[in-house]
Amino acid sequence: QTTNSSNGGTSSGKKTTNATKKTNTSYFKSKAGKNVSTDVKKAAAQITKDCNTEEQRAYCIYYWVDDYVTYEKYWSNKYSSSQVLTGHRANCYDTAFLIYNLCSACKPKVRCEIYNGTYHFLDETIGHVWNKIPYKGKMTFADTGRTPKNPIGNHGSGRYIVSGGGSPWKKNY
Repeated sequence: QTTNSSNGGTSSGKKTTNATKKTNTSYFKSKAGKNVSTDVKKAAAQITKDCNTEEQRAYCIYYWVDDYVTYEKYWSNKYSSSQVLTGHRANCYDTAFLIYNLCSACKPKVRCEIYNGTYHFLDETIGHVWNKIPYKGKMTFADTGRTPKNPIGNHGSGRYIVSGGGSPWKKNY
């Protein structure tokens, strides 16, 4: 199973290459949002049970993942959303997919986008995957897949570059 090996890795002091654009889209399409497992559907229902709006559901999903999933550094993808739910560990790639799948499993569905690109901080450039979710009336940056963790909408002190001309890699609406 081939995936984007540039996600979640580190290349300190090196310039970004086009490696992040070489993504196996068939794997991506099969993994995100389609055929969400029963345990992910149950988790989405439990996490959002007291929510009345799409923004409330997005907020609760984001902060549940932020609180309960510990960042683990590894390349590309390693765990399914079900495995992340039970193991509570994931990198940015698998965390972004968990958020996407939880949003897709909500009734009604919560809009969610996944972005693939690079994150630049000081002298380090890493391949990175993150989400945008509805917050304060617009689709807002939401990144739980790195440390230190940030609130919704806070980009931290680094710079994000989106591969593929700035469009979302995947969206569920």
